[in-house]
Amino acid sequence: DCRIFVLSLIIFSVIKIKKYPFLSFGILWYFISTSLESFIAVGLDLYFEHRNYMPLTGLCFGIIAQLILFSWKRLEFRNAKLLVFLIILIFFGGMTFQRNFIWNDKIVFWKDVLEKTGDNPRPLIALGNSSYAHGYFADAEKYYKEAVKICSDKKYSGFLLNALYHLDFMYISLEKQEQAVKIKDLIGKLYKYPKEYYVLNGMLLNLNRDYNNAIENYNFALSSTFSPYELADKATILSLIGESYRGLGQYLKAYNYYQAAVNISPSLSAAYHGIAKLEIAQRKFDSAKDNLNKALMFDPYNFMVLTDMAYLMLIQGNKYQDALPYAKKAIESNPPLYQPYLIMGIIQLASGNEREAQMVFAKAKELKARDYQILFNMAWGYSINRNIEKQNYCLKELLKLKDVPDNIKNIAIKLLSQSH
Repeated sequence: DCRIFVLSLIIFSVIKIKKYPFLSFGILWYFISTSLESFIAVGLDLYFEHRNYMPLTGLCFGIIAQLILFSWKRLEFRNAKLLVFLIILIFFGGMTFQRNFIWNDKIVFWKDVLEKTGDNPRPLIALGNSSYAHGYFADAEKYYKEAVKICSDKKYSGFLLNALYHLDFMYISLEKQEQAVKIKDLIGKLYKYPKEYYVLNGMLLNLNRDYNNAIENYNFALSSTFSPYELADKATILSLIGESYRGLGQYLKAYNYYQAAVNISPSLSAAYHGIAKLEIAQRKFDSAKDNLNKALMFDPYNFMVLTDMAYLMLIQGNKYQDALPYAKKAIESNPPLYQPYLIMGIIQLASGNEREAQMVFAKAKELKARDYQILFNMAWGYSINRNIEKQNYCLKELLKLKDVPDNIKNIAIKLLSQSH
């Protein structure tokens, strides 16, 4: 039992304080400092690693001083102290390297926290966030749902709202509307319509192109009070408003909201992505590339940012070889939206890989890409490959469809007229 072990260490350090003064000091320092930290930081249910720095300072001092004293008295050969120093250096250096390996990967880090805290919802929610950011959507869903179950069982009201919100945010981002609506309505019922409800409702409205009502919901959420710890959430809402204004074609307003989001949270990838999409629409390709690179710096696994970077490479002179690495990375996580597969299909046709292209376009169709979208992108791929015959075939088939938007239809007609 851990309690017996801790009690034994304390008794040992008291009894042996004269024989091992430095070691006893270190042990007692550690437990007294830890106790004080726990009393001062009451209410924090996770034992944060930085709270262990001061206790460990005394413990390490005690262990090292005791070892030096031991070597001074017992080891008679000339380089005894140097040997002890090297052993200590190698030991602590190795432990530091091992710990840095854990800190270097957020998923590994939060799994380590979870192992040490048991059924605690906080590391589960953090694991969900990290898995979602890395494109491991099934894992993220699993962790969020585990957190929801624990919070429901233990009546952790605040954590339950947090877990439900992040789960629903992911569902909406992946366009899983049926699941999203259920969770959004549950949040409204359980918490009497908090700001999180209006953010999620706005996202759903935006997804269905009801931009004005989406903005109204976002503004209602913004009217709430935000603590200093919630400023990133406020920045996210501002970025979402920017998305809705972009959908309305009001680019200046959209840019202002994206920029306001960046001013609050300079690491918000979504805001840089939004600015880049505005710039692509305005054919400001160089600055768009800069902002996409910023978005990828803070969110390197975001498949939609990677897709838009590949798209940018293609529209900048059909640079399909430059686009390929981004498209490959975009589909590595098997995203549940069709856009990355359309871009990869273009690149495969441009490279002359028709069989691979057909497989990728089939995946896009499976994910609800419209027939005209597939035909139009196939025509684009064939045009890069200079296969005008197949390009024209795809465009003619596209014009036979009834649901083709006017702008796509006009481009198809123009391309066909130019090829004759």
